Amino acid sequence: MYEKIITHSGQAHRDDFLACCLLLAAAGAPIIERRNEVSETELSDPKVAVVDIGGQFNSKLNNFDHHHDSSLPCSLHLVASAIFGRSDFFDVFPWWNNLNIQDTQGFPKLARNYGLEPRQLQELGDPIGGIILQEFSKIKEITWPLSGHEVTRPESPLYSIMRSIGEHIIDSIHKFEDHLSEMQVDEYDGIQVAITRKKANIARFAFARQHGLNIVIAPNERGPGFTLTRVDNAPDADIDFRRCEGMEGVTFIHHTGFMCVVENDNWNWRPYVKKAFS
Repeated sequence: MYEKIITHSGQAHRDDFLACCLLLAAAGAPIIERRNEVSETELSDPKVAVVDIGGQFNSKLNNFDHHHDSSLPCSLHLVASAIFGRSDFFDVFPWWNNLNIQDTQGFPKLARNYGLEPRQLQELGDPIGGIILQEFSKIKEITWPLSGHEVTRPESPLYSIMRSIGEHIIDSIHKFEDHLSEMQVDEYDGIQVAITRKKANIARFAFARQHGLNIVIAPNERGPGFTLTRVDNAPDADIDFRRCEGMEGVTFIHHTGFMCVVENDNWNWRPYVKKAFS
């Protein structure tokens, strides 16, 4: 439990906001303070987490700033490294690397990566997230009364939201790692596929990409049987499940041919994969 978390005041960004969310979920703190001055005493106290301010990165002292060193990633990635021992969670969260680029290199750089003007990328922004950041920007202190602690300042509903967001990030990472460990590679007639028996496996496509596989076989999420899916729906892949039309057990084929559903209790996926390649 931290005594408090300190981050900068003024305009809040996704980086400092999410880093605070992650720290709240991982350890908790009765107070989040938003101000632009941090004392040496606070920086040297590991019970005080300092985020995106202070000019120091020291995970042992829970100081998570990156602005003094251009080689460092954003504060959220620094916090993630301290909690999980790594920060490469782009497979878990599609936005993970984009947030780092935006915070360390700027919004125009992120827009150019997609061949867009900054204004065009802004037009794709999430209004809900923007409103929450605006509310976070207005507040100097976010407090929460804990058992055994007397807090006289009014509590903020943002505290609960931030802690829930942090818990979602942590739970998603643990779930992804659990699902990833369940994945397997199988092969038939020179064709390798990624297989999972876990329904709604969130790591299945990441696993396939990591191993250079073009097909994922997983339980059907809408009913009995299993699905065969072409990874990333790549248009140039020579895999078309429309070729499986009329085969025994096939109950659905997407009109573009990127996936099909088979009701086959023994999970005999081999003839369908072979047909899709033929």
